[in-house]
Formats: sequence, structure tokens, C-alpha cells
Amino acid sequence: MIHFTHDIDWINPAHVFAWIKCISQHKYWVNPRHLLNKNLFVNNIANVCKINESNQINATWFIGAQHQNQYKRFGLRYTVHDKLYQNIIELLAQYNADVGLHSVKYESIQNQLQLLQTYYKKTITKHRSHYLKYNHKTLSEDLAQTTIKTDFTLGSARQITLAPSNNNLGIRQTPTVLFDNVFFFKNPDLIFQELKSTLDLAASKKQEVAICFHPENFLILPEMQAHYQRVILLAKEYPTLF
Repeated sequence: MIHFTHDIDWINPAHVFAWIKCISQHKYWVNPRHLLNKNLFVNNIANVCKINESNQINATWFIGAQHQNQYKRFGLRYTVHDKLYQNIIELLAQYNADVGLHSVKYESIQNQLQLLQTYYKKTITKHRSHYLKYNHKTLSEDLAQTTIKTDFTLGSARQITLAPSNNNLGIRQTPTVLFDNVFFFKNPDLIFQELKSTLDLAASKKQEVAICFHPENFLILPEMQAHYQRVILLAKEYPTLF
């Protein structure tokens, strides 16, 4: 199976780090004028939901859950108390979306999961670490104490790879073979060539894999929606996986 996934890293355009990125990473960030629209990220997530619905894609949305902002390099840029957080939770519920936990390493996974389930009011069984930052020695142990059954943290944000999956302590590890960040740094035709080879390998092994597109990247790179549609078309060429 090919799992289509989305990591929700941004909710509030007014967050201080959103404006810092306008200076530090302006080539790979949203136009500052657009950040004045308080519903920028919420509306964009709604747009991606519509794209998935039109393509009959039941994607998994990974969202974080924390009480306090942690202004750290690899921290989440929102809390459950942000007004826009509830808007997104309601939006995902409207589409009956599959939701997973997007955890941070500096808080208990169990506490984050319980908080997310309180807000989404469903049992959460999927997980991906934020920024793919996690403790290799303890992650499976931590997840095994929760309702999580599948972890999607395996993979590389800059390379198309098929990491070996396994079942550790009852947690299925499904590798993410493509993160959309590669479209900022590589030729799209080369990316699709590598992706096809990787999916060929996954199909030969009958191995489940995941693909991740960040919703904010649809705002940053004008071609991203076309790349996403092309990935969907390619995935449909693998009926044993799709």
C-alpha cells in the first residue's frame, strides 16, 4: 500500500518563526504579504483536502499536540490552545480525515497522544516524529505503550530511499520514500525517475510505503500541486500498492 500523508507544521501565520523564516529562508518560504492573512494555512489545508477528495485519496494528516509553545529550532509552531488549531481539527473531522500524531522529542509521546485524542475525539494509531527527530533506542518502546500501531518516521527528507521496514514491539514501521522537500533541490524529472525505481522495488517486495507532502509547500512552490498530481498518477500505476 502507498500511504499519502501530510505533516501539519504551520497553523498560525502570525507566529514569530513564520516571520523569521521570511529573512532566514526567504527562498523556501511563503511570501511575507500572504502571512497577513490569518487563515492562510487553514485555507490551504482545506484546499489540499479538496484535492485528495477529488482524487479519492484518503490521506493521513499528522498534527502535533502540545500545551505550550517551545521556541526551539525543531519545535512545533503551535499549541492546542491556538484558535486556529480547533479550526483545523474541525476541518479534518469534516472530511473524516485519518489523523496521526506528529510528535516532538522534548515531551512525552503518551501525553501528546492523549492530548490529540482529547481534541480529535478518535483513537490515534499512526505516528511520525516532527523533523524526523527521535530517539532511535526508545521510540518503539514509547509507542508500544500507546495506541499507536504504525510509525512513519523512517525516511530521508532530502533523498528518495526505501528504508527497510520491520515490526518492532508490535509497531509496524512504514518507510516514507518521498518527502516533497526534494522538489526544492532536485530536477523534477530526476525525482520521478528515482521515485518510480523505488516504487518498483517496493512492489517487488510487497512493502508498504508512504509519501509526504507538506501543505505549506503548495503555497511556497507554484509547481507543487502539479508535482503532487503527478505523484498520484504514478502511484495509481501500482495497483498492488495503491
